[in-house]
Amino acid sequence: MSIIARKKKATLVLCIDRDDDLGVKAGITGPVIGREKNLFAANKLALKDPTDSDVNAIFKAVQVFDRIKHKGPAEIVTLTGDSDVGITSDRRITLELEAVLSKYDVSEAVLVTDGAEDEYVLPLIKSKINVVYPEKIIVRQSQQLESIYYMMYDFIMSVLADPKASRLFIGLPAIALIIYAFLGAAGFQLIVGVIGTYLLIKGFQLEKFLEGAYLEASTAFRTRKSSFFLYFSALVLFILGLVSGYKGASGTSSMHFYISASAFLNESIIPFFFASVMIGLGKALGMKKRHVSSYLTYFGLSFSVAWITYEVTRFLLRDTTSYTQIMYALVVSGALIFISSAVEKLTKKRKLN
Repeated sequence: MSIIARKKKATLVLCIDRDDDLGVKAGITGPVIGREKNLFAANKLALKDPTDSDVNAIFKAVQVFDRIKHKGPAEIVTLTGDSDVGITSDRRITLELEAVLSKYDVSEAVLVTDGAEDEYVLPLIKSKINVVYPEKIIVRQSQQLESIYYMMYDFIMSVLADPKASRLFIGLPAIALIIYAFLGAAGFQLIVGVIGTYLLIKGFQLEKFLEGAYLEASTAFRTRKSSFFLYFSALVLFILGLVSGYKGASGTSSMHFYISASAFLNESIIPFFFASVMIGLGKALGMKKRHVSSYLTYFGLSFSVAWITYEVTRFLLRDTTSYTQIMYALVVSGALIFISSAVEKLTKKRKLN
C-alpha cells in the first residue's frame, strides 16, 4: 500500500523509461506505481535483458525512495514512453505523469535517469511539477558513451534537416566514394588533390581572388572577346607549366627536396612567364583606353622573375657551375624594371597633362 498522504504534499521519485523497454521486453504497462511493483518490474526486465540500463535505474529509484520515505510522504513511479522515441514517447510520458499528479498531491520530484536520452524529458517534468531537485541522480553505467551517441544522433539529424550542411557533410563524401569506386587509386589521388586545393584556398583565403578572376573572365567573355581569348590562353599555359614541372621533378633521381623543386621551376617557369604576359595583355586590352604602357612594370617584373628563377634553378641543377649568368640576370633585370617603371610614370604624367 502506498505511504503517500492525501492531506500532506509528498515527494515523488520518478524513473523514466523513455523507449518503453518495460513494455517491449517485459510486457509491463506504465505507470508503475509503488515500491513492490517497481521491484517486480525491474526483476522481470532483468530476466529478459540483464544488460538493459533501465534495470539499474529502477533499482536506484527504489534505493532513493527507501532513503527519503522516512523524512516524509513519498511515492515511487516509473513512467514508460514508447519504442517510437520522440513525440510519441514524450506524449505518452506526459499523459502518465498527468494521471499520477491527478491521483497524488505532489510537491516536488527527484528524477532518476540512466543517461542522456531520458534527460530529454526533464523540461517536460519541470513544466508539470513545481520543483525538481537540480542534483539529479544518474546511473553512470554508460552515461558518457550514451551521451556521445545522442550528440552524434542530434548532429546527424540537424545535418539531414539543413540542405546546405547536408550537401557538405553527406553529398560531397558520397561523390568522393563514387569517384573512388569507379577510378580506384587514380580516384583517390583525385580526391586528395581536390581536398588539398580546397584547404589551400581556405588556408590562404584566396576566395576573393578566385571570385575576382572568375568575374573578370566572365565579363571578358561577354564583352571583350580578345581579352577572354588571352585569359584562356593563360590558363592553358599555366596548366602546361604544371605538367612540364611535374615531369621535370619526377625525372630527377635525387631525393633532396630542393633539387625536385628546382627541376619543377626550371621546366615550368617559361610557360608561367608567358601565362603572366597573356594575363597582363588581357587586362590592358580590357581597359576602356587600351594603354599597354600602363603594364610595362608588370611585364618587366614578370620577365625578370622568370629569367632569374631560370638561371638560379640551372645553377642548382648543375647545368652551369658559374655565378656569371645569375649576376648578369640580376643586373639586367634590375635595369629593365627601373626603365619600365620610369617609362610608365612618364606616360601617366603625360596623360594627366
